Amino acid sequence: MRLMLTDETSVQDALYSIKQALQQLKVADRQISEFITLTSELCYNAIRHGSDSTVDFHLQTGVAHLEIYDSGKGFSHLGERAFKEGFSTADTLGLGLGGVVRMADEFNLETSTHGTRISIDKRVKDA
Repeated sequence: MRLMLTDETSVQDALYSIKQALQQLKVADRQISEFITLTSELCYNAIRHGSDSTVDFHLQTGVAHLEIYDSGKGFSHLGERAFKEGFSTADTLGLGLGGVVRMADEFNLETSTHGTRISIDKRVKDA
């Protein structure tokens, strides 16, 4: 499923759609909560710091895969600071990229002055 992210309402709609898909596939509630936490952090970052944002989600053989893209200015200029838990450029108390990296089973990042693509994988099991 591919969803556009334009504002907070579209993020909430995306989170709801992804949660519904995971529930229909009988993923355990705890794993759904963890995946939605990761998804929320990345989606809100995308709309705060970029534009033309999309989120792609699919589940394949026990792995939930999420890919977020935005055409913002990137954040390579922040270096390692961006991955420290609690680090924020927007004065928020969110999980931060450090928390996303810690919670995800796989984390991949591409960032440049033309945008950012982050993909994560999280193993999930039936309830």
